[in-house]
Amino acid sequence: MLTSRNLVVLIGNVGKDAEVKHFDNGGTITIFPLATTEKYKDKDGNRNSKTEWHNIKINHGKLAEYIKKGDLLSITGKIRTVKKDDKYFTNIEAEGIQFLGGNNKSSVSSSNTKTEPNPMEHGNTNFDKNQETNTDNKVPDEEDDLPF
Repeated sequence: MLTSRNLVVLIGNVGKDAEVKHFDNGGTITIFPLATTEKYKDKDGNRNSKTEWHNIKINHGKLAEYIKKGDLLSITGKIRTVKKDDKYFTNIEAEGIQFLGGNNKSSVSSSNTKTEPNPMEHGNTNFDKNQETNTDNKVPDEEDDLPF
């Protein structure tokens, strides 16, 4: 049986340091732009690239201090379109973030809990809306076939 699913996976670089927006009801979100670049050769053999910019939103403000301009991230989430002042805006509502690029940051995902551990304190910290924290520092043995 086929079902539909709203799932986005992006790997890209942060365009500027993450910001936190605070709301009157006490809620916070972290927002930042993410650039993804496709590289290709045209019919004449010339190398070209095309960069797309994505607006990333995380439903809490706890990660803003860790997300910095230039960071290479893997984002999983959902596409959300909102209408504001008769204009439509497309955002990515992040559910999972993994810091890539060989730094000491690890993976986290969005959670509305108020007692999140610092992602810098654990080798493999995962937060999920429906799952407890995993801090066992195990790294999978299998190799990926990513080209970088």
